[in-house]
Amino acid sequence: MEQDVQMLYTLCFLDAVFASEPFWRPASLAAVQELMSAKWSTVASAVSKAIKAVEKDFDSAIAEERSIQHAYVHVARVRSAVEFLQKRLQKSPRKDFDSVVESLDLTIKGYVEEGFDLGCPQLTNRGKWTVPYSHWWVYRVHRVSNVFGLCN
Repeated sequence: MEQDVQMLYTLCFLDAVFASEPFWRPASLAAVQELMSAKWSTVASAVSKAIKAVEKDFDSAIAEERSIQHAYVHVARVRSAVEFLQKRLQKSPRKDFDSVVESLDLTIKGYVEEGFDLGCPQLTNRGKWTVPYSHWWVYRVHRVSNVFGLCN
């Protein structure tokens, strides 16, 4: 039960990072970086567990062919937040953390190679983006579009 609560808090934290990134200012960003750097091992451990859980849920959605696009939106939001953390905590030890992220990236790449359409996840039913394209991790890290299924 306690692990479920921690997972929920971690996923909420990652979603908040994703949603608030356009509003970060240098002073607030520096303060957050300092706090996360001081507690990086705790943050990295919790985020790694969340990434593994999200990847497992995504695998299940693909295997059962249920709500794949919805599952991918969740994966992309989490991965975007993780990219934000990675870029700002480059000096922190991250070997295990990076391997978990790489596993998720390879999972996504594998599904794209199998023919699943994981490009352009919509965040609203009206087809309008609630955040700019540049905010999505797949665009921000400049992956090749035919490898990760991006829009042209």
